[in-house]
Amino acid sequence: MTLEEGGEKLLEKAQEEERIYNWIEAANLYTRAINLYLDKKLVERAAENYKNLGYAHSRAADTVDSVEEYINQIKCAVKAYKKAMNLFQQLGNRSMELECEAEIFFTIGFLATSDAEGQKAYRQAIKLFNDAIKSYSNVDDRESFARLMCRIASSSHLLTSYNIKQEEYTRVVLQGSESAKKAWEISRKIGNIKILSESLNMGGLIGFNVDFKKNDNSREDIKEFLGKGNESMAIIDNLDDPYALNLVYSVLGIQTCAYGYQFVENEREQEEYLDKGIELLEKALSLARKTKSKFNILVCLFFIDYFAIFSGRMNYLQKRILNDIKDGLEFGKIYARTYINYRSMANVIPALYYTNSSQRRFFTTAQRKIYAEKGIQHVKEAMSAPNYPNIIAWLYQGLILAYSQLTILAESKTKQDEYAQIMLQHAKQAEKFGLEYEGGFPRAGGYTSLYKAHKTLADIAKKKEDRIVHLKKAIDAQKKSNHYAILSRSGAITEQMRLGLLYEELGIITGDTTILNQAREAFLHTIKESVSRRYFSYEAASYQYMARIEDRLGNFMLSAENYKKAQEAYNKSLKMIKYKLLKNRVSEKLNYVKAWNFIEEAKSFHKRENHIQAKEFYKKAHDILIELRSYGYEASYYSGWISLEEAEQLSKQEKHEKALESFKKTGKIFEKAIEALKKSHERLKEKFEKERIAKFEKIAQVRVNHCIARVNLEEARILGKQGEHIAAAEKFALASSQLRDICKLFKIKREREELEAVYYLCRAWEHMELAEKYEDPFRFSEASSLFSKASNLFTDINLKLLASGNSTFCQALEYGCKFDDSIEMEVKKGLYPKVKVTLSKAASAYERGGFKSGADWAQATSIYFDAAWHLIKADEETDLQEKGKLLGIGAQYLKSAVELFGKAGYKDKEREVKDRLNRVEREESILFSALSTIKEPSISHSTMGIVAPSCPIESSESPRLGEAQQFTQEERRILLKKDEKMTDTPQLAIEQPVLLLIIAKGGTLLFSYPFTEELKFDDEVISGFLTAFDSFSGELFSKGLDRAKFGDYSVVMDTVADYSVSYLFKGQIIPAQQRLTRFLESIHQKNNIWQTLDKCFNTSQVLEIKKVPALESLISEIFMKKKDN
Repeated sequence: MTLEEGGEKLLEKAQEEERIYNWIEAANLYTRAINLYLDKKLVERAAENYKNLGYAHSRAADTVDSVEEYINQIKCAVKAYKKAMNLFQQLGNRSMELECEAEIFFTIGFLATSDAEGQKAYRQAIKLFNDAIKSYSNVDDRESFARLMCRIASSSHLLTSYNIKQEEYTRVVLQGSESAKKAWEISRKIGNIKILSESLNMGGLIGFNVDFKKNDNSREDIKEFLGKGNESMAIIDNLDDPYALNLVYSVLGIQTCAYGYQFVENEREQEEYLDKGIELLEKALSLARKTKSKFNILVCLFFIDYFAIFSGRMNYLQKRILNDIKDGLEFGKIYARTYINYRSMANVIPALYYTNSSQRRFFTTAQRKIYAEKGIQHVKEAMSAPNYPNIIAWLYQGLILAYSQLTILAESKTKQDEYAQIMLQHAKQAEKFGLEYEGGFPRAGGYTSLYKAHKTLADIAKKKEDRIVHLKKAIDAQKKSNHYAILSRSGAITEQMRLGLLYEELGIITGDTTILNQAREAFLHTIKESVSRRYFSYEAASYQYMARIEDRLGNFMLSAENYKKAQEAYNKSLKMIKYKLLKNRVSEKLNYVKAWNFIEEAKSFHKRENHIQAKEFYKKAHDILIELRSYGYEASYYSGWISLEEAEQLSKQEKHEKALESFKKTGKIFEKAIEALKKSHERLKEKFEKERIAKFEKIAQVRVNHCIARVNLEEARILGKQGEHIAAAEKFALASSQLRDICKLFKIKREREELEAVYYLCRAWEHMELAEKYEDPFRFSEASSLFSKASNLFTDINLKLLASGNSTFCQALEYGCKFDDSIEMEVKKGLYPKVKVTLSKAASAYERGGFKSGADWAQATSIYFDAAWHLIKADEETDLQEKGKLLGIGAQYLKSAVELFGKAGYKDKEREVKDRLNRVEREESILFSALSTIKEPSISHSTMGIVAPSCPIESSESPRLGEAQQFTQEERRILLKKDEKMTDTPQLAIEQPVLLLIIAKGGTLLFSYPFTEELKFDDEVISGFLTAFDSFSGELFSKGLDRAKFGDYSVVMDTVADYSVSYLFKGQIIPAQQRLTRFLESIHQKNNIWQTLDKCFNTSQVLEIKKVPALESLISEIFMKKKDN
């Protein structure tokens, strides 16, 4: 055998090793062959195989397991390409010389230790590949032309992972895309599978980083690409080439998912695209493992998890996430000494997994902090190497999430401020990064990071001004994010809802109705979108948000209408949802909004002082709420309102003794409600529920104080009627003081002014009682001024006129008092017209306000005063003829007054005036005074307008976006008519218990019992399962399931009262379910275990098995004892 033949044999063996991806062995064989060719002076053959050797070493670098081996293989590749370049130079082969030099720079890029080095390497590679193309074009070498075009695409793709300017980024993406396109077209024609698959892969990966928002042709571009992908699959599908198949399947999977998520609006079709895309990526992953390519495995893992997250496939994700993280981090160690995007990609999934886990409420504060810190560590590691703009924006969001949690959970103000500043600094960096791009995810991601930072700062702000500033900035960022974001239809609805909630929060804190109207507009938009997509739960939630806004604006009937529409939407949702637990929750939500429809109607009747109707509607609401386990504490509160309406009605009917007792009873009901609320506050764990109950406690105490004030007011009226004017005045003063204190607690101007008006009424009545006691014109004047202030504050026109009439009548009393005090007829003569005018004005005000009895009283009183004036003048007159004339006029006025008082129904006053008339006619002496004739009408002491104002705290619970999303996923599932059912774990002969968990309402872990020794010391596994359960339980429940597959295990789940129990095991499903059912029944029946669970829940403690021997015994009996066959 000649040396040349020996060399050819070695090359055949090398190629054989390449086909099974043994690249290191292939490199050894190439090296031996090269040595033979050099010995024989076959320079061209040696040069060609040095180039092959360089490729083998570069591919070997992608299969090794250590950083040292990786660096060594890359250096060997560079060395081989340099030798190839030098030999081609000797041979005068300029094209191959340039290509090898380009490969040197391309390969050196994998050893870059800085951004500058990486950029320099790939810019130079692109330049040299272009120069080489010019040489090949002269000899019409289409294969070489296509190969180099593909290498330009690969270099361009890698260059875009570095921090280059937007202008260059756009140019490089365009160059890379065009190069990949040309390479694919030529390779398809000449039948080169390797170039075909590599060019398609590069074209798709570069396209994935295109800004969809700004490119109007994106939809058609991806459709065209999918067509090329399918054509490529048809060419290579039957070939035994895992490398080529991996490249085609992976990029086709990526683009299929991207197209379905971004451009397909029909849910069925979208799900099909996403299912198909992920299936292709799974096939690609399997093929990548065959080729031993660490980077291709990493790409597949990343995009599988990426699209699982974005499409809401949390159940699917959690089956694999821990293994994916483990693989990714192991691969990442290989690239630890370099500055390439492989190193970054290895840390992206763990970074986002841990930052998102830090928000899970079922973890303890300490665990959440640990996850946040782990997430930050991985984000920083990922960002310490180059990556693509979309992914960097995503990493920034994860970083902000983690710092947000650390800020919220910080135990000291100093630490909180420290975390808050770091969070805001990173958010600003994210925004700055996003501004470098025209739109799409990088731009939107920057604004999302800024939104989250400012929302967190608003949540922790102590000063109102600071909170307003941060909410405004959060709104601005959210609006910009919505504009640039690439979202699915449901995602767009969610983000619009989030914007509406921000407007609502800002409108509440500022009291600005314009901002609340902006919130209303946002929710009107989400209603329209939800209706068109048949997302009934989103529709219902939006109507609830609208109802809350209308309630705050005082539009109670509009609020009631919106709750009615929410009820209708939940009804439609209920018809769609099949799973019992989820159905029960929707049913509870439906009944809750039904109750709130009644509450808002009650508020409307209350506002109109129709207390009988208000009482009936509060009763309807109470009867619903008392049956709802999640909202029972509201029932205890609204039982107070039922009694309050009854008391108000008795007061309006001037049944003062009964009203007094009723207000006392109502106060006690609200006190009991406070006790019930405190118990609920202690029992519940979720922060927002505890805060809401705390607010109800606060307003319940306000209602207690209101009842005390009303008791004093009713006592004052009773005392006043009994002639105990000083005592009555003291009670009015006490009531006014109590009402003044209540006023300060009301933030909304409308409600506060209603209470202030009542405060001024009580002060006016206080002065009237004292004025009547001491016949003091100054106090009548003060009473007039106070009634006037009340009139100015009332918004209801009738109440305004009533208070105005009272004010004017008090002026008449003031003048009447001065009239009586004066002994000078001239003074009396001057005061007479003033009394007449003020009485006339009072009558007019009462008349216009619809208070006819008050108007009649004022008119009759005016006539009565006319009579008194003429009789007083007659008493002073010495001329008998004139005296007789005045007596006649006075008698005539008395007759008119008798008639007017009689017609108005004032029988006592009619008898009084008639008696005086008879005495005048008998020419008996009568002492007349102005105050004896000018008595305030009963309407002046009316409690009309004195109603407990509504309070914004008395609003329904705000729907949670996450819950609305969960309901909507189930609705979508039914709409799509998916018949997919999660299959049981393969049946095992022997059941192997693994883990038992008891989780309380709100996601708090109360108890964990690992059945295996290794699990007892592996918190990571338990935490991983908890995260998995939290993420996919909603999806499981929505699919009507009480079981799932978790890795190699099965899990069965069930609930009892406030607790959810999960049993992780290997084995048969049905026996495991029977064991779980038996366990639930047993712990519910055993008081000592049940009480211990409740105690741990209420005290935020984890139940320790050693402290409850009965529980350990029960677990052993049910789960560990083998049943007889």
